[in-house]
Order: sequence, then C-alpha cells, then structure tokens
Amino acid sequence: MAQTMSRRGLMELIGHEGIVASPYYDSANVLTWGVGHTAHAGEPLPSAKWGKSADLVEVFSTFRRDVAPYEAQVRLAFTRPLTQEQFDAAVSFHFNTGAIARATWVKKFNAGDIAGARKSFMDWRKPAAIIPRRTKERDLFFTGKYGNGGMATLYPADTQGRVLWGQGKAVDLADALARMTPPATPMPANPLPPRTDDPAGKGATSNVRGWLGIIILALSAIGAAVTAGWGWITNALGF
Repeated sequence: MAQTMSRRGLMELIGHEGIVASPYYDSANVLTWGVGHTAHAGEPLPSAKWGKSADLVEVFSTFRRDVAPYEAQVRLAFTRPLTQEQFDAAVSFHFNTGAIARATWVKKFNAGDIAGARKSFMDWRKPAAIIPRRTKERDLFFTGKYGNGGMATLYPADTQGRVLWGQGKAVDLADALARMTPPATPMPANPLPPRTDDPAGKGATSNVRGWLGIIILALSAIGAAVTAGWGWITNALGF
C-alpha cells in the first residue's frame, strides 16, 4: 500500500498553514477557502462558501484530498524507505516549497549522507518568517518530533475576501477530528455465549438441529402428560 500522511502529520501541516474560515483572495488574487483550497482542486468550490464559516471536519477531509498529489511526488522523490514521521515532514516541506524533486537535502538523504541532508534542509529558509516552520519540519524528519501539538490557527475573512490576520484564534484539531469517527456500536451488557453445538463458534446452528430440539421437547412434554394421566387413572380404579 502506498505511503500516505498520518492524521497527526496532516494536523501538523495544517498547523503550519493555518485555516481561513470563509472564502478569501490569496496573494495571487485567487479565491481560496480553508487550507489553501481553490476551485482548481475541485469541490467544494470556494465561491459556494460565501457567508458561511468553515467546518473543521470538512476542512480536514477536503485537505486530505488536496494533499494527495504532493504525497505521490514525495514517494517518487525518495529511493530510501521513510518512517511515517519522515514522510509527514517531507510532504509538509513539499507542500510549502514544491521542491521535493530538486532539493539538495533529498539527494543527500538518498545517498546516505544523513548529516549533510540535515544541514541542507535549512537552506530553504526564505523569507525569514518561514524559519520556525522549516525548523519544525527538519526536527520532525530527523528526530521524529511533531511540533504543533495538534493545534492550528483559524482566521476569519471579511465580506470582501480579505483575511483578518490579527483576529486569528487557536483551535484544537484533534478535538474537531474526533467528530469524524462515529462511536462504535456498544455491546450488550451480558452478551449470550455462543452455542456449544456451533463448530464455528459464531452462535449459529443449523435449522435441522433447531427443529429437532423443538420436537424432542414436545415429545418429552407429551410423554410426561401421558404418564401423569395414566397414573391418575390407575389410582382411581384401585390398580
């Protein structure tokens, strides 16, 4: 099975990117929603979200689909097996830079130069505001340490499609995503044990055995009634 990002890795990446609660125009004046989702990526269309606030479950499931092409490109870029943490970090790096196929640190890692790869990872440090993210991605790849704790920032946008960066608030993605998994159906308090005559142990018996049991019980009841009646007659006649 092809390697994909873990749920924890997706939360980490969303934590880096942030979420915008309603449609906005990005730096290229493209209408966008959620975690960088545009009409080019498919449904839901950002234009259909005007006047609505983002539902974090829908944001996550949409982002899960949007990140798939980046996962495929990361799988092609590496010739050495990656741990889950390394894969999550590499996809995060690629989602931000689009450079997984040409990055020097990837080539060094493939060649077995782990120390050189770790150092080269931080070559991708412009603009300066990206350095904290790149440091977390490096640490995740080389030490397996996730840095965002399942948290992300949710930003509002005004009716003109402008993000209100100063009004962002932290949200717990793990709490929101718990709503994606329906609770398991509870078991009965005292479940019946499987039938002992069921070789599969699944509590299912053949219809023949079921009917045979009913007939035997009926005959036993009839026999008991006949015996009781005959005893009453012999006592009455003095036998």
